[in-house]
Amino acid sequence: MKRWRVGAVTIALLVLIAEATALSLATGPAPLPAGDPGIVIALADGSFVAYDATCTHEGCRVSYDRASAVIFCPCHGAEFDPANHAAVLSGPAPTALLELPLVVNTQDGTIALAIS
Repeated sequence: MKRWRVGAVTIALLVLIAEATALSLATGPAPLPAGDPGIVIALADGSFVAYDATCTHEGCRVSYDRASAVIFCPCHGAEFDPANHAAVLSGPAPTALLELPLVVNTQDGTIALAIS
């Protein structure tokens, strides 16, 4: 398991999702266990969310736009709401992005991708 320090939070990911220096706002894409890219986003309320970074429309890799606080697909313009389970906001995507379960340990300040 790797550990990184980001501000006052230690990030420990059982599966490497991204470089910790980018975790203050968003990370990704980087491989997940199934080979798909993933994205981790720190929401305005201080919580973290993680999603499969493959668009549900045609499989393009999505990114996070800090200015608008949305996840977007550069291929066909789909937008997803990271604060609402990556629900589709606009564009041709038929469904939300797959949400990835995170485990937050408030005692030691670590965040890990829950793998079953």
